[in-house]
Amino acid sequence: MISTGFIAVAQQQNPVVSPAMLAVFIVIVVLVRRGRKLSTPGTVQRGERVRPVAITLLDPVVSIIVIGDVAWRLLSHGGSHVVAGFVGAVIGLGIGVARAKVMYVRTLPGSTNIVLRRSPIEYGLVFVLIILRSVEASVERSGSTTASLLLTALVCLGVVEAVTRSALVIRRFWLDRTPA
Repeated sequence: MISTGFIAVAQQQNPVVSPAMLAVFIVIVVLVRRGRKLSTPGTVQRGERVRPVAITLLDPVVSIIVIGDVAWRLLSHGGSHVVAGFVGAVIGLGIGVARAKVMYVRTLPGSTNIVLRRSPIEYGLVFVLIILRSVEASVERSGSTTASLLLTALVCLGVVEAVTRSALVIRRFWLDRTPA
């Protein structure tokens, strides 16, 4: 249910987003199924899961597809929105670094799979992206500068957090694969 709502919300502003989201969603479903087959009790501990590293690459793509154009529109409102976006981005950077450290467990030898810790925060962030996308039009219509600045900060936080976390997890993946 979330997936169809996710695509519908993303399509509200940009009709090209729907086919892109559908393609990304199908790829993610296939990769998640592949990772679940590898997540056996002997491979991972409780609370961990195996995921192909490609899913980590797609995470920021989803964020950019869903709220990237919202961020661009909000940032184009002026200097105060750029400052709010910068503040959100800095906070997103810190959260992304912290989450990458907590999530990443190890690389599975001889594969392009990684072991990540499960977190309900992941599902919460997808929900937050959908909510941000949904409320953007209401905030624009309301004319509230405070709400618009807060939305700008939150949207930039979401995008930067996803990009940072993904980049750091992929960096760790490559470092673990490289013989010392």
